[in-house]
Amino acid sequence: MTLFLVIILISLGGVQCHAENLYLSVKGNKVGMVDAQGNEVIPVKYAEVVPWGRFYRVRKGRKFGIFDDKGNEVIPLQYSVITPLNCYGRAIIGEKGRLFVMNGGEMVHNALFGIIDADARIIVPCKYKGLFEFTYDASQKVFYGEGTRTEEDPNVSRLDPRYFKHTHYLLDTLKTDCRYLAISDEAYKTNKAGILDVRTGKEIVPMDEYNIVLMPSNGMARWYTTKRSNVTYGYVNVETGESFEVGSDDEKLENLTYMTHGDFHGNVAAVNHGETWNIVNRSTEVVRNDYKDIGYSPATHMWLGHHTDGTLDVFDEDGRDKAGFQGYTDIIISEEMGDKVLFPVKNKDGNWGVLNAEGAVVAPFVYEEISTSRCDVLGVKKGGQWGFLSNQGKELLPCRYTEVMMPEENDAAFVWVKKPDSLWYKTNVYTKKESATGYERVEAFKDGLAWVRPSDLNSQDGILATALVPVESDANQDETSKKNDDEDEEDAAATPESQDYAQKWGVVINEQGDILFPEAVSAEYLPQIKAAIKKKGGALTRSEAHAFLLKLSADKRMYLMTKKIDDNDWDY
Repeated sequence: MTLFLVIILISLGGVQCHAENLYLSVKGNKVGMVDAQGNEVIPVKYAEVVPWGRFYRVRKGRKFGIFDDKGNEVIPLQYSVITPLNCYGRAIIGEKGRLFVMNGGEMVHNALFGIIDADARIIVPCKYKGLFEFTYDASQKVFYGEGTRTEEDPNVSRLDPRYFKHTHYLLDTLKTDCRYLAISDEAYKTNKAGILDVRTGKEIVPMDEYNIVLMPSNGMARWYTTKRSNVTYGYVNVETGESFEVGSDDEKLENLTYMTHGDFHGNVAAVNHGETWNIVNRSTEVVRNDYKDIGYSPATHMWLGHHTDGTLDVFDEDGRDKAGFQGYTDIIISEEMGDKVLFPVKNKDGNWGVLNAEGAVVAPFVYEEISTSRCDVLGVKKGGQWGFLSNQGKELLPCRYTEVMMPEENDAAFVWVKKPDSLWYKTNVYTKKESATGYERVEAFKDGLAWVRPSDLNSQDGILATALVPVESDANQDETSKKNDDEDEEDAAATPESQDYAQKWGVVINEQGDILFPEAVSAEYLPQIKAAIKKKGGALTRSEAHAFLLKLSADKRMYLMTKKIDDNDWDY
């Protein structure tokens, strides 16, 4: 039998470029790496060699190691698992254990796990049976409220398939930067887990201390201790290790219907006692109390709380009153950062005005309603009509429209307004000039383009009625006036056959009103269409747009068997 030497160029894709070009060499069922002259760099004796960042991961039998591109063994061939690197340059590494196949993939059972970085440094030693990321958004659970916990449900039975959610497959990729990890002496369960600070290597919360721990926030970590019919909860200072209990309930944790205590934002956090909220400091001393609801904006670092008597407090991350924001009954705190952020506030007379970040009044209290501040403008309602204010609180467009749509980008020159004829008109905020053409449906301008549905559009002539199955777009999602609830209920109850699919189709125009994509299309394809227009450097013809949509929708198209398919469609 003739032995062939096969040299194959590896496509490195998005990984870091290597100092020298190396090539995969295959001899029988063994592989290694050679240079351009055919000299062995990594001996051709391994079962697997794959790029791993700027290194190579090798496998022999059931053991893994790491080589550099000079052929040096930087991680010895003794580990039972080394997973691919994630976008933060972190991977799982494990020793001992048993390799087996589960759910179609190879995984390691009963190993000791650690973390390795992109420089092939083991930053968490392989000594933990259970090593779990904090990735689950706990705000989806009413009894956890805000915060992040390990994805595994600590109350899941061993008989439940979800119990094995934290098994480590060989192809697993970590999801986070691993700043904090939950550690456990059990391979699959996070109950009684501790918390590891990966940067320092310190176990900041010991194992077996609490039933449930959540990811630290601003130096404080939340915990729960559960018994058969009782739950106690509090915080632990991850720097000092000091623990504070802030409450308890004679109820099972899973039966609680309210958030018990929230993450620290700055030096304060919110604690719920069933009916009212208190604000506590890092020693869990109550610094503010008697709130019926509470809120926090990470963009502006501002807290707000409504007292049970209806009065409003706005305060900072130290629990101190925010100057200029007191004495109002309601406020809309922006989720956008920047020095142009404005804050709509409601006074005791029920009128709305606008404050700037320093708490100074920049628009008078003469409005019935104000929309959320977005992209440096505000939608305002007066006399039952809508208009726009600038980021200086000055009138951009007078209140004379039935609806307005918030823009999608800062310093937008064109916005959409709706008139009594129920059509949307493109309006220049500087010249106040409105377009002569109105549209049935629109989306905000972005990068000079917008999706619109002309009232005379006949999508039945295009491929859309026969080929594309539309999905509901996000058009009109920021309209400041309320939708008709009865219409929403009718839409929800309608069968697909009775829905007006034609309303989901439109064309793409520029700020001058020119049609740049003449084929009727759902707004869901707007990003791809914008890219096509940019690539061509101008408007697409109808035939170009038609062909583009056919190619774009190849994996989604469906055809009614009761109609003839257009001859042009068969090429796609």
